[in-house]
Amino acid sequence: MCLARRLPQDSTTRLVFVANIRRSLTPPLPDRYFGNAVIFLGVASEARDIATGHLASVAGRIVGAIGRMNDELVRSAIDYHEMEKSDGRPAPGCSLPATDLRVISWLGMPLYDVDFCWGKSVAVLRAESNRGGFVHLMDSSQGDGAVCMVICMEAAILDDFKRLLYANNLYSML
Repeated sequence: MCLARRLPQDSTTRLVFVANIRRSLTPPLPDRYFGNAVIFLGVASEARDIATGHLASVAGRIVGAIGRMNDELVRSAIDYHEMEKSDGRPAPGCSLPATDLRVISWLGMPLYDVDFCWGKSVAVLRAESNRGGFVHLMDSSQGDGAVCMVICMEAAILDDFKRLLYANNLYSML
């Protein structure tokens, strides 16, 4: 994405994702708790490091951020959002800055188990995807363990993104 967006090599790029905090609080939330219990976590790096590095290095940074999530970090994030009166979402209709990418995982959600009495769903997608910089991960409708990615990006970079994806054989890693 850094290459397709033609980010300056020294610009700081961020990958932000939602993390489940249920077991990171002390004491943990009770098993019967019903509701959202998530915060945004992220990793940042210079675009040059992302563009020239290995996918395993980026994945390691994500795992490290999740590993550092503890009670103190979670409570600090909650305090911050209470003071800011913000839920961390960009304004409706706005794309994220070109340096940012937000990943939302719906993996493991029983999206294909919903029965509307006309047979198994063929596809489950977002009703609206019009803000650049968002990636949604979903289980395949086949139940084969494959992951589907819905990527919303600026129209101007689609051709470059596709060319880079196939030129570097990245699609085989996805």
